[in-house]
Amino acid sequence: MRRHLVTPAALALVLANLVPLIGVFWLGWDAFSLLLLFWLENLIIGFFNILRMLVARGGGDHQAAKKIFMIPFFTVHYGGFTFAHGVMLFSIFAGARNTGLPDIPGLAGMTAALVGELHLGWPLLALCTSHGISFVTNSLLGGEYKSYRVDKLLMRPYGRVIIMHIAVLLGAFLAQATGNSRWALVILVGLKIAVDLRGHLAERRVFAAGETV
Repeated sequence: MRRHLVTPAALALVLANLVPLIGVFWLGWDAFSLLLLFWLENLIIGFFNILRMLVARGGGDHQAAKKIFMIPFFTVHYGGFTFAHGVMLFSIFAGARNTGLPDIPGLAGMTAALVGELHLGWPLLALCTSHGISFVTNSLLGGEYKSYRVDKLLMRPYGRVIIMHIAVLLGAFLAQATGNSRWALVILVGLKIAVDLRGHLAERRVFAAGETV
């Protein structure tokens, strides 16, 4: 496991998750700002899972036929999951920014405005770069795509996303209880890094054992 801690993908993961600390210490971010950023990362995770489904070569015959059905199904289902998660996020943590339960265009509009207002573009780019490095170094160059099965990839992001967001929600409640103190927000970021790194290392152990996912 130790060798997986010093790979480009693992280092990029940690560095990308440290970038939001700039927002905490210099831009006055609160718990909602961090949660919004981490929620938007769901879209990045979904995008790269679609790429993994496209390059998947495990599982034997009929993979091309499965992709025709499962990739659109994942896109719609995961999109609905992300939308519901976003509505919950705005309902609980947005405070004065909450203008009522939005529909999909309303949520997209509010989110786009807040990305500009809170300067979330550059930390989003850092997170996207981190996931891209992992995809290139592990999925493509590392040959993991040979073990990918489309049917298993269909549900794979959900477990990691749910565990990650349970952790950051606990951190967010702590931050709100302490008046969004900087150090509570640092703990929130630390929880996110710990859960992300744990998930990353778990995936690498699976592939080191030669299993299909």
